[in-house]
Amino acid sequence: MSKNFNKIGKSETKLLKTVLTHISHQLSSPELASAFLNNLLTEKERLTIARRLLIASMIQRGETYMEINEKLSVSPNTFTKIKKWLESELPNYNSVIEHTTKATRERSLSKAKYRKDFGDPLSFTRLKHSYPGHFLLFTIAEELFKKIK
Repeated sequence: MSKNFNKIGKSETKLLKTVLTHISHQLSSPELASAFLNNLLTEKERLTIARRLLIASMIQRGETYMEINEKLSVSPNTFTKIKKWLESELPNYNSVIEHTTKATRERSLSKAKYRKDFGDPLSFTRLKHSYPGHFLLFTIAEELFKKIK
């Protein structure tokens, strides 16, 4: 599908951006978002977007053009475009990054709590919790011993 982007009107551009925004709000899980992007974008497009986000992250950390260029071989034009994008869209970009960081932190805390509650992954308690049907006889026996005491 090829479209001359110079011929797209303002109303069509607004509609396209609205559709993309609406779809992004519907992607509730990382797995769903990943599947959507894998089906929508080519490998090259995904890598290009990821590379630009990496460069944006490096700029935000305070790395200079020379430092970034040494690691990623970035053209001055690309660096300037991404830097201008960050300067104009920084509040929006930061809120997305903060939301992603917060969600990641919450998941890791949830996993840590689960590990704390059930211990080592191969412990009897964890296995019993993960596979209750396999330990049904043990559970029944434990309940009987509790009633006897």
